[in-house]
Amino acid sequence: MDKWFLRSKTIWGAIIAAAPGLSQAFGWDVSAGELAEAGSRMSAVLDSLQALVGVVLIVWGRNTARGTVALMPKL
Repeated sequence: MDKWFLRSKTIWGAIIAAAPGLSQAFGWDVSAGELAEAGSRMSAVLDSLQALVGVVLIVWGRNTARGTVALMPKL
């Protein structure tokens, strides 16, 4: 039984875990002024928390997976 890839907890976990690194790779970095306002430590904590949530979702998704993932949903 195939399921559409966006319904996969594993895929969403990977997206969430990779988001901080991907955002910097695409130039969506926070400026120094914005970091000074928000606090660089808070930013680091939020990035780490986001990665942790992503990894937990990946593990949970793989352990509860029942079928394969398909790129396109079945109509």
